[in-house]
This record gives sequence, structure tokens and C-alpha cells, in this order.
Amino acid sequence: MIAFLALAAAAAMQPEFCGQTPYGTGAGQTKPFICSRAQEDGGPSLNWPSKKATFKINTKGTEDIPSESDLDAGVSANLEFTTVRQGFSTWTALSCTDFQFTDGGLTASERVGFDFRRLDENENIVIFQNSWAHDPLVIGLTTATFNSQTGEIFDADIELNDEQYDFTNKNTNVQTDLLNTVVHEVGHFLGFDHTDKPGSTLPVACASTATMSKTSTLGETQKRELATTDQLGMCFVYPTGKPIQHCNPPSTTPAPPPIIRQIGSSLEDGCAQTSPATVWPLALLAVVHMLRRRRL
Repeated sequence: MIAFLALAAAAAMQPEFCGQTPYGTGAGQTKPFICSRAQEDGGPSLNWPSKKATFKINTKGTEDIPSESDLDAGVSANLEFTTVRQGFSTWTALSCTDFQFTDGGLTASERVGFDFRRLDENENIVIFQNSWAHDPLVIGLTTATFNSQTGEIFDADIELNDEQYDFTNKNTNVQTDLLNTVVHEVGHFLGFDHTDKPGSTLPVACASTATMSKTSTLGETQKRELATTDQLGMCFVYPTGKPIQHCNPPSTTPAPPPIIRQIGSSLEDGCAQTSPATVWPLALLAVVHMLRRRRL
């Protein structure tokens, strides 16, 4: 995933107090980020069981972003794949985390969700959907399968709405910026929730300027970079040289079945809700409780 714009090192502009007392990760401080929870009304926070995860990109890509031909090498590079990989590397470029994403290459799989009958066939995929089955306002949607007692994620898939939105990867004539969208969705992939979700106690100035803010406007590129609050979240949950930390500890009660749930959806504007699931728009955001296939 790797290497492309040196964006991850710089924090998006936020008020200075967003990363200071009382909004920090120390004792008695309010965390300036929000972790997704196993249940809408509580439960353990979500995280990967170890500081590593593999992702693959579906081969069909998008026609919105032209390929770049390398005539000397005789190959054609799919620039959208490069941008998707950059979205993952943005989160791991921080020195305070040693989480590692492995780029598993391309896949023909279009399966979103987890198939408990074919364990060896499950993959964490990123897929451009040119036939969108969700709310048309949603730009991207992340679906995670996790243990509802421990909050441990064991599968996550990102869908990108290639039917209603025109993705771009340039700094001019920006439409729906692909990197802006993917960086946000990877935050959900890692277990983070919207900073400005209903009930959030974070100051509006911090919540609305975070990478994990639930709204995005046409042409926005701010979420290409991690804001201070998002950096603090990554470094708190997946700290370098230390065990994974929990925003909310695992449950000690008997475990119910695993849950497949949409934990991130993105929209251009505002929030949308569907029943029984709740989808928060953000250019990607949402923490929905939606059992896609009841393979529990």
C-alpha cells in the first residue's frame, strides 16, 4: 500500500486544543476520537486482534480514473489501485503505530461480508460497485464481521459507489476525491467511528474537521490527511511496541454469535438513516447495525 503522496505525515488543520487537555489520551482526558462499538448501545470497541491485516482490490476498478500507460515497460497502470493503496498507507505512516497492512494484490472476488461455510475463501476486499445496492447518497460503505463479545474484527470490506459518483485523483477539477474517500473508509476498516455521530461529546470544531467526520462536500480533499484527532486514535489503539488498547474493554459475559455489520458509509452531505440499519453519510461514514446474511 504504499508510498505515494507524502500526506500521512502531516496533520489536517484542526484547532490546537483538539489534541490537548482535556481532549487527549491520558488519565482523566476525553479521547478526541470515537471507536466503533459491538452494539449500537454499547459493548466492546472494535479492533483487529493483532496489528496486521491484509487487503485486496477487486480487479474491475473504475473507469472514472484513466489508466496511465508506461510505453517503455509496455504496461498500463491502474491509478485508482495506487490511490486505494495510498489510503491504507496513510494510516500506517505514523511513527507512533506499528500496525501493518499487507497489500494482497488484486482479486476477482466480489464477496462483501464473511462466509462461515467457506472460511478459506474470505478476503478483505476493496471494490468499486458500478451497480450500487445501497442508499444512493452513500459514497462508500465498510462492512465488518467481528466477535461481539471481544470486539475483534476478523473481516472487513470496503465498497465504493461507482454508479452515482465520479471519482477523481487529481488536484484540479476534483469531483469525489478517491483518496479523501478511501482514507476515511480505512478508518472504519480499523474500527473507528464518526467523530460527529449523534451523541458525540467532542467539540464541534474538533469533530467536524476530523478525517472521521461523517460528512464531506463535493471536491473535498481534507480527508486525504489524518487530522490530529485521528492520529491520536490510531496511536492509542495500535501503539508502537505495546499491546492493542481498547476504547471500551471486551465483555466478560457469554458471547452471542458473531455479527456482520456495516461500520462505515460515506455520503456527500448530511446523514441518512435506513431501517433497521443506521447509515451515517460521510463521505463515508456510518455505523450501521445490519446483518447482511445471517451467518451467525
